[in-house]
Amino acid sequence: MIILKPKTRFLLCSSLLLLLMLFPVNLSAQNFDDTDSILRLRSSSLWRGVNNLVVEDNLIYAVHKSGFAVYDPQQGFLGVDTLSMVSLEHAYENSFRLFNEYLLYNRSGRVGFVFVKDPSRPFVTAESDLQTSFLEADYRSLYLYLACGFEGVKVLYLGRRDNPVLETRLREPAHTVAVWLHGEYLYAIDDYNGLFFYDISESPEEPRFIGKRLFVDQLKDMVTVGDIAYCANTDGGLVLLDLSDPVDPQFIGRYETETVINTVEESGGYIFASDVYGNYEIYHPDSMEIVTYLDRLTMRTAPTILEDFSGKYLAAVDTGSVARVFSLGADWERRELMGIGGGDRLRDFALNDNRAYIAAGADPLIQMDTRTYGYRPAITFYPARSEHLVRHDSLLFLADNNNYQLWVSEINLSSWLSTHNLIQYDGKAVALSSDRGADGSINLALFTRDKIILHNLNQDNMQINSTAEISGLEDITTGLIQGEYLYAADGDLLTIYIIADPARPVFRGEYEWPGEIRAVQIIGDRIYTSGDFGLQINQLQGPEPWILEGSFEFDGRIEDFVLDNNHALCAAGDDGLLILDTDSGNGIELAESYESPGYARAIDISDSSLFICDGYGFLIYDISYSGEFPSPDPDPVPRRFELSHNYPNPFNQSTLIAVDIPSAADQTRIEIDIFNILGQRVRRLVDEVAIPGRKIYRWNGRDDEGLEISSGIYFYRCRLGGIEESRKMLLLK
Repeated sequence: MIILKPKTRFLLCSSLLLLLMLFPVNLSAQNFDDTDSILRLRSSSLWRGVNNLVVEDNLIYAVHKSGFAVYDPQQGFLGVDTLSMVSLEHAYENSFRLFNEYLLYNRSGRVGFVFVKDPSRPFVTAESDLQTSFLEADYRSLYLYLACGFEGVKVLYLGRRDNPVLETRLREPAHTVAVWLHGEYLYAIDDYNGLFFYDISESPEEPRFIGKRLFVDQLKDMVTVGDIAYCANTDGGLVLLDLSDPVDPQFIGRYETETVINTVEESGGYIFASDVYGNYEIYHPDSMEIVTYLDRLTMRTAPTILEDFSGKYLAAVDTGSVARVFSLGADWERRELMGIGGGDRLRDFALNDNRAYIAAGADPLIQMDTRTYGYRPAITFYPARSEHLVRHDSLLFLADNNNYQLWVSEINLSSWLSTHNLIQYDGKAVALSSDRGADGSINLALFTRDKIILHNLNQDNMQINSTAEISGLEDITTGLIQGEYLYAADGDLLTIYIIADPARPVFRGEYEWPGEIRAVQIIGDRIYTSGDFGLQINQLQGPEPWILEGSFEFDGRIEDFVLDNNHALCAAGDDGLLILDTDSGNGIELAESYESPGYARAIDISDSSLFICDGYGFLIYDISYSGEFPSPDPDPVPRRFELSHNYPNPFNQSTLIAVDIPSAADQTRIEIDIFNILGQRVRRLVDEVAIPGRKIYRWNGRDDEGLEISSGIYFYRCRLGGIEESRKMLLLK
C-alpha cells in the first residue's frame, strides 16, 4: 500500500533547544599517546584501489594501493571469492612472482615481499627502501635489475629481504629507460644509444658487458616472444629484432602503428602496445596485424589473456583502479563479467562472534576473522556485492545496489552463509534496519532516497508475509525500526510511523531537527541522533523525542556512533574518530580524537574491541578507559573447533590440514585419520594430546607403511574429544 507523508511540521521545543545547545567545536583530529589514550590500534587492514594484477593457477593476485589480495574466480568467471588479503605499509605499483613469494615494487624505490605458498594465508615477510628511483625493473633469482635513467643500470641483491644490497652499477648506457632478461642475457635500452647487452650466466651480480647495437629507430621498451624482441620505437611503431644469436641482435623490420607507442607487453600469445594516450593496440605476432583496440577509459594496465574450459577472457585494471574481467567473443567482442578491488568503497559492517562481515561495494562480501588480526579465507563463495548490511540474531541482510537485490541470509554455526531469499527492489538503498514484530515475525525496512520499503518476513522460512511502501519523502539518509515504530531521517526531519500492522504503516508525526541525521539509536527511554549537527540526546515520551537532554555540536559530520560506558564513540567522516564523554557534568564533551586513513563511516564495539570501517579499510582498536592495556596475545587461542579445507586441493605430493583447537580442548586427545573412498583407513596422521591454538599438519600422500598411494578421492577425519568432522580431498599423481 502507498502512504503519503503529510507536509506539516511540529517544532521540537525550540526554546529549550536554544538554551541547551553547546557552542560549536572546531576540531582537527590528532593522535593521542598510547600511554594516556582510551584506544590502542591493534590492527588495520587498509584497502584502496588495484594497481596491478596477475593471474596464476586459476587465482587472481592483485596489488592494491595499500595491500595484496588473492581472489578465487568461479568457473567461467561468473563470480569471485575473496580468498585472502594482507595489508602493507606502502603503496606498490607492480609485482614479480618469486617461486613462493611476490616481490612488490614502486618506481620510487620501495619493495615489499609477500609469502604466498598458501594463497589463503599470505603474510608480509619484509618491506624496505632501495634508496633509488627507477623507470623499469626485471628480476632473476635473487637479483633485481633496475633501469635508472642517467644513473645507468643498478643490480641489487635481495637475499636479505629487509636490507637489499647494491651489488654494482652498469654505466655503459647513457640514459637507461628499460631492462629485459632473455635467457642468460640482460638487455638495457638506452633511448639515445640503442641496445646494450650483458652476460649474466656466470656472475648475475656483476653482468659482463658484451656490446651494444645502435639502430636507426630509437627504442624505449621491449618484450620477447621466443627469440623475437618487440620494441617500442621513440618515433612511433614497433621494431622487431631477431635474438637467435643473443649477442648479435638483428633488425627484422618495423611496423607502423596508429599512434606513438610507449610500452609493449605480451599475454596469451598477443602483443599489447600502449600509446601515449594510454590506449592499447593489440597485435598477433604471427602477422603483426592489429587485432583490436582498447581505449584508455577501459584499461589502465596491460591486459592479461586468460583461458579455461568455458572460453577466453581478458583481465585488466581500469582507470578507476578496479580490476575488471571480460569474456571475449568473436572479433574480440567484450562482455564485462565482474570487477574487484574498487577501493574507497568499504561502507558498512556487522559483527558476529569473532567474525566481521564487511560490505565492500562493488567487491564481494568480505568475511574477516577478528581473532587473527587479519583476513582469513571466506568459508564459502558468497557473491553479494553490498553497500549496506544489518545483522539480526543469526540473520544477515545485505542491500546490493549493483543488482538491486536484497539478500536474506543466515550465519550458520561454522560462519557459513546460506541464502534464504533474494528480494528485488528499485532505487538505491541508503540504509537497512530490522526488528522482531509482536508475533515473532521479522520487520525489515529498506530505505532509499525517496521511499521506505517495509517487508514482514516469516521467521521460519524467511519468505515475505507482506510488503508496504511509504513514499512522499524527499531525502532519506537513514532509519530505524524499534518495536512497533519506524523512524526515518528525511533531510532535517525525523519522521515516525506506527507499524503494529506492518502491512499498513500509519504516519505518527514528524519533528524538525537542527540538521541532516546520519545515524539514530534508541536505548531505554532516550533517542540518540548524529549528523552534520554533531550528536544529540533526547528523552522519549512514547515514541516522540520530546525533551532535549544534551547535545555536542561541531563543524564536521558524525556518520555513525556507538555508546559504551558513558562514552559515545563516533565515526566522524574526514575528522576520523571522536570519543565523547556523555556524563562529564558539563554536558557532552570531547574526550579524545584520532585520525583515520579514510572517511570514517561505520563503527561498532564487541567486548573490549572497537571496529571502524572508513572506506579505505577496517581498523580494530583495544578499548581501556583507564588507559592501561594488557599485553597483546601474539597467538590468540581459537574460541571454537574448526577443521579447515586442506591446501592445496587437488594435490600431487603433499597437502596441509589446519585445525583450530579451542582452550576448552586442552589436554584432550586429537586424532586425524585418512580414508579411501571405500571407507578404509590408509593413514593415522595424528594421534596426540591437543594443545590449544591453530595447528597445521602435513600429509605426504603415503599410507601407514610409508608407501605412496594411488590417485583418487580421499577423506580426512578429525576427532577432538567428542567432536568429529570430516572433509574430502583429491590426490592426483
